[in-house]
Amino acid sequence: MDLKFTCTTFRELAAPLLLDLNMLKSRILISTDGEYIIPRLAEVNPVLADKIEATIAELSVQKSPIGGNEMIPMELTEGFCLLGTHVGSPRFAKEFFKERLAKVRQNVKALEKGVPDLQTRLHIFLQCTIQKLLNLLGAD
Repeated sequence: MDLKFTCTTFRELAAPLLLDLNMLKSRILISTDGEYIIPRLAEVNPVLADKIEATIAELSVQKSPIGGNEMIPMELTEGFCLLGTHVGSPRFAKEFFKERLAKVRQNVKALEKGVPDLQTRLHIFLQCTIQKLLNLLGAD
């Protein structure tokens, strides 16, 4: 399975460089339609389903909400943000873009309240605020 191989190889190559795969920040996207696919996959290919579940349990975990030292598997079924750009379903992309746009609108309102000079406000908007959306324009 490529996923397990990739993560294991990363660990092996990273260890001498004192780098570590942070399992609390690593996430595995198993589908983009919002559904947990493992039960359906198990009907078709139970070995692969077991391998994916084991990899998720080992490499994509979060702390238990109850507390303690218990880790629970964490998989993504909609999408995620990679370097400021969405990866996932069209629904996830649309929601991600809406959230980003809302943040830009908040920044614009803060500029309107906090910076009285129009020229300065426009310069800050062009150099800072609008840059938060430009990388999303090329995405689907």
